[in-house]
Amino acid sequence: MFKILCLQFIFIVSLFSQELNFNFDYAQFRYDSTKNYLEIYYSLNSSSKDSLNSSRTDSFFLNVKIQNRDSSKYLINKSWVFSQESFNKELDKNVLVGNLGFLLNAGNYNLIISLKDDKNKIIKELSEQIEIEPYFDTGTAISDIQLAGNIIVNSENKTSMFYKNSFEVIPRPNQFFHIGHPIVYFYSELYGLNQDSLIFKQSIVNNKNKILITKEKFLLKKYESRVEVGYFNIKDLPTGSYIINLALFDNKNNIISKQTKKFYYYNNTSQAHKDFSTSTNPYVNSEFGVLSKEECDDMFEKSKILSTHLELEQYKKLDSLNQKRSFLYEFWKKRDNDKSTEINEFKKIFFERIDYANQKYRTLTKKGFETDRGRIYVKYGEPDEIERFPNEVNSKPYEIWKYNQIEGSVIFIFGDITGFNFYELLHSTKRGELHDPYWQKRISVQ
Repeated sequence: MFKILCLQFIFIVSLFSQELNFNFDYAQFRYDSTKNYLEIYYSLNSSSKDSLNSSRTDSFFLNVKIQNRDSSKYLINKSWVFSQESFNKELDKNVLVGNLGFLLNAGNYNLIISLKDDKNKIIKELSEQIEIEPYFDTGTAISDIQLAGNIIVNSENKTSMFYKNSFEVIPRPNQFFHIGHPIVYFYSELYGLNQDSLIFKQSIVNNKNKILITKEKFLLKKYESRVEVGYFNIKDLPTGSYIINLALFDNKNNIISKQTKKFYYYNNTSQAHKDFSTSTNPYVNSEFGVLSKEECDDMFEKSKILSTHLELEQYKKLDSLNQKRSFLYEFWKKRDNDKSTEINEFKKIFFERIDYANQKYRTLTKKGFETDRGRIYVKYGEPDEIERFPNEVNSKPYEIWKYNQIEGSVIFIFGDITGFNFYELLHSTKRGELHDPYWQKRISVQ
């Protein structure tokens, strides 16, 4: 993951202003008990080459200094060179983007990054004060948030300077997005996830701290560390500055760790201002307001376990993406047993069960929640008792699940008819489920 003092360049299409536009950003991630890994991201608008040409120089230098604020000692003072040819071979509307990385001990530092000509004249200089506090012994924590213009999942380009943990993360050092690029990607790392059930919430708030977009994800396993990447579609937001909030909550809705990152969005469409401010659709500002068509269909496919016949027919008739978003918003809202809390506990438990079923009951041809045992588990929860009969003399393997709190006590009987560990529902005493008093004939062995 770590490429120390590594510097390369790529070009990506952008639409920035035509003046000299040199920016940098940074994020730090866990390394060990005494150090963090600091990544520095920089960008230079190639349309600024007219400004650079005025220096009448063929080569340019990127200089990075890292100074310990307590001792005033410079730990890093290095330069990297690139030439006019880097720009001249490309189109005017391109941006030079790169990153470099350093290991730093705990402490307070001054970070100075400057662009110089070949006579060592500073063309532009930027600085920042940073604090390095190793994540290793901080318990449950979220790393800094890296803003990105794009993230390629499962990238095969392992030689890319932007490759880490199977992702290719193209940084957005100027923290600026616009209507031509309204997707805000982010990369983060989570550490010390030592609880079985955590909620990872992602949201965008405005300068009045109003939540505009929110998503949540349930983490059902313990992890020493894990990567979380995501995105927000902000095309309908008006021009302004916004903040990404990433937060971890326990199962009692207590916040454990939080990170924020500010960015700016420019939207020159007047309709966006009107639509966003006057919208009467409550789903717009919810987690459902940013779902894609595929995400909507996937969510409803899982939700079929709970849906009525009428709801199934209604969803089939929906044509537009916004109709599907609105439907799912209302679907889960009416199943929220406690609307006084921000989190829909019923929905949270449902998708926790989906994840568990996918882990425990999946087969070669079906996802866990699509199998009979998975569906019953998701719909009714953990049985009070399970009787297993894997090696009966005159019978194929079968299981009896008992639920003592449903309809005075009900049972579900599953049998492995094919012999490939694919258990089918054979019989149940639950109203509305398959009822077959002769179920034993289906698993008898002659």
